[in-house]
Amino acid sequence: MVEPSVVSGFADTPEGALVALIQIAVRHLLAPDWQAVVATDLASGPGGPAYVALRTEAEKASQMPAVPGHYLQIAGFSFVSYSPTAAEVNIVSRATTGAMQVVTETVVWQHGDWKLLLDSAGSAAPVAEPVQSLAGYVEWQGSEMTACTLPGITLVCGAANSVGNSLISAWASTIGNAEGEC
Repeated sequence: MVEPSVVSGFADTPEGALVALIQIAVRHLLAPDWQAVVATDLASGPGGPAYVALRTEAEKASQMPAVPGHYLQIAGFSFVSYSPTAAEVNIVSRATTGAMQVVTETVVWQHGDWKLLLDSAGSAAPVAEPVQSLAGYVEWQGSEMTACTLPGITLVCGAANSVGNSLISAWASTIGNAEGEC
């Protein structure tokens, strides 16, 4: 289900966890109604309130939102671990210069759906490490740097770093969204 920016109904599978992670990581950073995403799609814990405080301060300082064209493109992923209750995933992104970085993000199964887990400082991925190749990762196919329109939100099929050094893994949803275009 997609309601402007809030997403739900992901399968309790590795694929469902991956798609949820990508979707929620983007939406909590880029959606105009990011507060709804935070309230619905983030895991319970101190990370949500910490993120809200960071995001609110960034907006007051005019540091938001990230500018399209500066996004990193999703290049690949690998599962660090998976269980029916949690998935930890490495996400590799590529800059327009070709430089790549990897971050590790986690989703947990709560209240019948996958939720993005933020650390106590409000970040989904506090550390980005450079990578030289996609060896050991599943290549992310078909992610072009294009704008995608979904009901109530426009995304870029790519990714960027923003508030709290979190990875914005923007990828347009096709789950339950016949109206979306990319």
